[in-house]
Amino acid sequence: MVTLGGQTPLKLARALADEGVPLAGDPLASIEAAEDRGAFGEVVAELGLLAPRWGTASTSAEAKELAHRIGTPVLVRPHYVLGGRGMRVVRDADTLEIDEPVLVDEYLEGAIELDVDALCDGEHAWVAAVLEHVEPTGVHSGDSACVVPGPSVIPALEREIRELADALAGRLGIRGLLNLQLALHDGRLHVLEANPRASRTVPFVAKATGIPLVDAACRLMLGASLRELGLPERAQPTRVWAKEAIFPEDRFAGAAIRGPEMKSTGEVMAGGQTVAEAYARVLRAAGRGRATGSAGPSLQELEKAV
Repeated sequence: MVTLGGQTPLKLARALADEGVPLAGDPLASIEAAEDRGAFGEVVAELGLLAPRWGTASTSAEAKELAHRIGTPVLVRPHYVLGGRGMRVVRDADTLEIDEPVLVDEYLEGAIELDVDALCDGEHAWVAAVLEHVEPTGVHSGDSACVVPGPSVIPALEREIRELADALAGRLGIRGLLNLQLALHDGRLHVLEANPRASRTVPFVAKATGIPLVDAACRLMLGASLRELGLPERAQPTRVWAKEAIFPEDRFAGAAIRGPEMKSTGEVMAGGQTVAEAYARVLRAAGRGRATGSAGPSLQELEKAV
C-alpha cells in the first residue's frame, strides 16, 4: 500500500512495480496520471475543468518569458518537491532566476483554497469533507489553518465539488483515498492538484466526522465498493472544527512566517458551535498570544475577522 504514507512511497511506486511488487489500491497508471503535471493537465482539460495556467522552464530566460506570458504573480517550484521546499511567489518576472528546472504556475491572488478528502472505488468518489483554508491560496496546506464545514462552501459549491471529485476519481481510476486541492477565484473553481493518497488532513477529518477513513480506504484498496461500505449519503461534522499548525518558533527564528514552503512540525484541533469559537479555541491551543500573556483573540474580534 503505497498511498498511505505521504509523498515518499508514491515516488517508490514505479521501482516497486518494476520489481514485480503488487500495488494494492491505485494502479501505477492512476498514480502517474495524477503525479505527472502534463498528464494531469490533459485529464483536467478533457473533463472541462479549470486550472491555473502553467508551464516548465529549464533556464532563467525561459522562466522569465513564461512568467511574462502567464502574467505575474507566479508560483515557482522545482519539478519534484517535498514539503514545498524551494517554492516561492514571484511578483516581478524580470527578477526571476533559477538554477534547476522548475514549474511556473499562475498565482491566483486572493483565492480561497479548499482541501477535499474523498474515498474512491475506482469508478466513483465519496467526499468526506471540504476544508476551507483560513489563509489565502499560496500558503502550503501543511502550514495553513483550516475549518470544516467551510463557511464559504455554500450548497451549490459543495455539489460542484462533489461532482468534480467524482469525475476526477473515475477518470483517474483512483481506489482508496484521494486528496484534492482547489481554489475558488472570482467565483470559479480551479483544480490545483489531485493527490492519489492519504493527506495529512485525514486524521483531522476522521475525528471531525466520526468516520474511520483509513479503515474504509483499506477495504476499498482490497476490492470493496463504496456501496458495500454503507457510508451515509453525506458526511456531517459533529460540530464546527478548526485545525492550526504548530511552528518551532522557540528554536528557529521566522519559523512561523507562512508561505509556499512547509515549516510546521505539528498541529492541533478544536471544536465549537461557530467558526469563530472553534478558531479561537484552536489558536489558544496552538499557543498564539502567549508571548504577551494574552489568551488569544476574543470571540468578538474573530467574528469580525471571519
